[in-house]
Amino acid sequence: MKKGISIIQQKILQYIYKHFKETGKPLCYVIFNQIDNNTSAVKNSIKNLEEEGFIETSHPAIGAIYASLTDYGLSFFE
Repeated sequence: MKKGISIIQQKILQYIYKHFKETGKPLCYVIFNQIDNNTSAVKNSIKNLEEEGFIETSHPAIGAIYASLTDYGLSFFE
């Protein structure tokens, strides 16, 4: 993983990547409390990852969001 990425950000990226590898589907439903109990930190981390170009998000809900890795985000795993 790239330096400067928080542990929560790493967990989010790994969560989305694992979903992609297991299902072949890029779009993942990320439930915040499955990443970390501090759901506010997860929400902020998702926002940061999107701003930095690692992920794209859609359909935000209370406690969850759809997200997929961008090509840039995928490059850290492949």
